[in-house]
Amino acid sequence: MLGPSEASQDPPPGVAHKDPYSKPSGLEPCMFIDILSINLLTYTLTCPLLGAFVGIQTMDYTACFFDLDESCFDEIEEYLKTREVLEYVISYERDPKSHFHLLFTGPTNLYTNLSKHLCDKYDLRRKGKGGVIKYGKVKKIKDLEKMLAYTVKDGDFRSNMDAERIKEAVENSFKKEHKFTDIKDDIVKYLDSHPYPWVIVTTDDGADVYDWKFKENRFQEIIKYHLENDLILKSVSAVKSYYIYYLQKSKELSKTNKIRYLLKLT
Repeated sequence: MLGPSEASQDPPPGVAHKDPYSKPSGLEPCMFIDILSINLLTYTLTCPLLGAFVGIQTMDYTACFFDLDESCFDEIEEYLKTREVLEYVISYERDPKSHFHLLFTGPTNLYTNLSKHLCDKYDLRRKGKGGVIKYGKVKKIKDLEKMLAYTVKDGDFRSNMDAERIKEAVENSFKKEHKFTDIKDDIVKYLDSHPYPWVIVTTDDGADVYDWKFKENRFQEIIKYHLENDLILKSVSAVKSYYIYYLQKSKELSKTNKIRYLLKLT
């Protein structure tokens, strides 16, 4: 007769054999790690803070502008093409002065590197307290399709985006204009909240000197307002109309300055 330790370990008929040394059922350790890695990567791509911590660069859309001549078209496009840019649109506009609008999606540090490259090469940085802004970035794109329509509105652009999407954006750029009466008072409030950094200069006889940069600064702020609010601005004449209205309705400008700059329009 066999002892307990020598008894047969075969299971009764109809019961599956279970290997006492087999691994527990469920996910294999390596499978668990793979799934965890995928989830972490997915979250990282949607969380810039975590992405920066683990060294993975996230991608998002950036809208910006640079005051440069048309001759820089090739250079800007080549710069984007040689970086990890998924989509881009580069548009050139001649009014109210020569400048580019860019809309692209790529690494979070792309705008920083691009602006540094262009600013260093073409001396775009503002100078002094009353310096003119020659480049900038939209803080937050509220509506991507509206921003795309604004970027291509003048028709002189290059892009690697889907042709149908670009076609729709071009069509929308002629539909989404806002009437002057819709936002004129909002622009006045915006300009009053972003006052011009006056530089007081007087002549020998004590008369104030006309500050030629005031008008240019106000024009830039009007354009900036449209960019930040994803509004379509179709012409220089529209900017001038807002400027004239602002000179009359501003609560921050003195009466003397209102008269001075209105007279300079003649």
